[in-house]
Amino acid sequence: MSEAKRKEREAEAEETRTIAGRRFRRQGGGAWVDTAYQPAQATVNVRRGSEQFRALVADTPELRSIANAFSGEVIVVWQGRAYRIR
Repeated sequence: MSEAKRKEREAEAEETRTIAGRRFRRQGGGAWVDTAYQPAQATVNVRRGSEQFRALVADTPELRSIANAFSGEVIVVWQGRAYRIR
């Protein structure tokens, strides 16, 4: 494997994380996006610390783990729905 190809793979690995069985890729140095997310998919916006966020993570502890694993914005697909957590 060439040196350039090896560095490319290392950079890609740094920009990919797996949390709670979901795989996320860093998008443009900003948000972490679930690889199951489709850009045309409707997305529910949820702000950390809001009542909506507390209710969501109370019902789904896995989403709490995912949200806590990322300090910035994250888009996660859970049970067919996409959530943008900020």
